[in-house]
Amino acid sequence: MANDCNISTYNLKEEHDFKLNFRSWFPISPRGLVIFIHGAGEDSSRYFDIGAESAKRQFAFVAPDLRGFGQSDGQPGHIHQFHTYLDDLDQLIDYFEKQFPKIPIYLFGHSLGGLIIIRYVQHFTLAIDKLAGVILSSPALGIHTRIPYVFRKCTQLLSRLTPSFPLELIRWNESLKKLRWLQAYLPTWTSDLLSDPSTTVQYTPRWITELLRHEARALTEANHFRVPTLCLYGLKDSVADSKHIEFFMETIPASDKHSILFEDVGHCPLNEHRKDEAVEYVFQWLGSRH
Repeated sequence: MANDCNISTYNLKEEHDFKLNFRSWFPISPRGLVIFIHGAGEDSSRYFDIGAESAKRQFAFVAPDLRGFGQSDGQPGHIHQFHTYLDDLDQLIDYFEKQFPKIPIYLFGHSLGGLIIIRYVQHFTLAIDKLAGVILSSPALGIHTRIPYVFRKCTQLLSRLTPSFPLELIRWNESLKKLRWLQAYLPTWTSDLLSDPSTTVQYTPRWITELLRHEARALTEANHFRVPTLCLYGLKDSVADSKHIEFFMETIPASDKHSILFEDVGHCPLNEHRKDEAVEYVFQWLGSRH
């Protein structure tokens, strides 16, 4: 059946016995291959419906769990260098390019996944020819909540001293929200994360500093992003900064770029009340390219 999901693992070349878990949907005679990268705290299981829909539309869909998330190997919520995410993605692209040498490859990423894809395109400039296009869902191009200067400096120090020490940031935020005078300064979306047992809620100082550094570099290097792009994002996003997303899309020199702004949607266009509309935009854009 076209909407059957397979769960497989991929062994990374440079690391002995290190495995990435991925879910895949492979229809007969696919028109293209979509590689989907999930957001922070998530895993690929959250996007099962989109994978099944993709197969119905005759697009193969592959959704890996990032290292340290879901069923993939690695310390939860930790990365020593952000570049490692890019290397993992490059290996997956090479692997599936060999499996399906005659069909176009698209990258599709939500939040952290969108940032990884942006940095991949900006860094692996020679790999751009491998891609037919990119779809971004609320890419992490700046955090909506202002991060206090003291917290940034403390995190940078811990990143040098104890880079892999797990921090219970989500639980800390929930505890601090009980103090009324702090409520206005803290994100409100963390409550839902604690209720989902599959969600990663621990992050290390190195992961945080690498994320912040590459969010900034993605914006300063926007002129290096030249692939056809569709971007979906919400005006009510309380996680990613919609103004930074708008700036990025206006700045990139790609001649083929489209932005869809949902005025009544938050951080997850693919999982909120206008989900069906957002998914339809994605497959209309993909279908128009064939």
